[in-house]
Amino acid sequence: MHALGSGPVADVVGDVLYAALIYLLVAALLPRAPQIVPAAVAIVWCVAIEFFQLTGLPEQWGLAFRPAMLVFGTVFSPVDIACYVAGIVGVALCDAAVAHVRRAHAA
Repeated sequence: MHALGSGPVADVVGDVLYAALIYLLVAALLPRAPQIVPAAVAIVWCVAIEFFQLTGLPEQWGLAFRPAMLVFGTVFSPVDIACYVAGIVGVALCDAAVAHVRRAHAA
């Protein structure tokens, strides 16, 4: 998917943003949950998808339908897991800071 960028920097940024997106989707579905809940769900999802890549199915699906690569990736990389954690921790901290500011202004 060269139109979306390629190379190691693009891979890292893509992984971080993918994980942040998963966090935000879960947080939108569970708006009253503390930040640890969407963070935990997002980490479990991202790590599960990464290990699912070991089956080879995501790569096959991506070859048949290229947009599937955006959801499932293609091949396992332990570096991706670190990127996911970094993205989720970053967005969860931002979410907690925004929630703190909102509570402070509401008081």
